[in-house]
Amino acid sequence: MIPNYISWMITTTRLKQKLKLYELLGAEIFLYFDVEGKQMIARVNPNTALAKGDVAKFALDMNKAHLFDKETEQVIR
Repeated sequence: MIPNYISWMITTTRLKQKLKLYELLGAEIFLYFDVEGKQMIARVNPNTALAKGDVAKFALDMNKAHLFDKETEQVIR
């Protein structure tokens, strides 16, 4: 999933994960975390008050998700 489509949420939550890495890239921050053993990356505002090791709440915009069949690697959606 593209980092643009994962949002850090203050209230409503879909995922609650511990941050593995906090990467400041100037005008944005990438937050790295795992979901079921797979690495996910969220791109957030540089004023986000989170740090490595914090537990954060995330929501996924599934309307913008790109899904692939694991075996055939064909696009599902």
